[in-house]
This record gives sequence, C-alpha cells and structure tokens, in this order.
Amino acid sequence: MKKEFKRMWFVMVVTIILISVFISGVYESLPPVIQLVLSKLLLVTAGVIAAHILRKFLFPPIVWTDDNNWQLTVAVVAFYMIIIYCFAMGG
Repeated sequence: MKKEFKRMWFVMVVTIILISVFISGVYESLPPVIQLVLSKLLLVTAGVIAAHILRKFLFPPIVWTDDNNWQLTVAVVAFYMIIIYCFAMGG
C-alpha cells in the first residue's frame, strides 16, 4: 500500500490542489480558458487515480520484462487509456 502512495503521490497532490482551488472560490475569479483547463485537469487526475485503483483489483501484477506476457500489458495500457478518456470527457 505504501508503495502505491509513493507511485501516485504527484497525481494525488495535483488532485488535492485542484480540489482546493474549486472549493476555495478561486476558480470563479479565473478566465474561462483557465477554468476549462483546470476542470479538465481535475477530471484527468481523478481518472488516473480511479484507473490505478481499479487496475489493482482487476488485473494481476505485470512483469514488464516478460516478453511472453504482452497481451496483459496491452490490456492494462488500454484500460488506463479508456478510464482516463471517459473521466476527461466528463463521465
């Protein structure tokens, strides 16, 4: 568990900062373009966290040096891309 927090610390910090920007009310004082970028960034970081948690429950650990297990690697990468894309599109 500690290893997973160490791996995802940057995404978690960015997510916490973005949530605090939305809660504090700073969001409304920013230009619309920056608001759009921040809202999309929040959705993407939430998608990364959700995809990582779901992957840990649904897929076995990947040995990246094993060339015989490329299907699992492709499935996991596609899983990450689909989850993050769905979050980025707003649902």
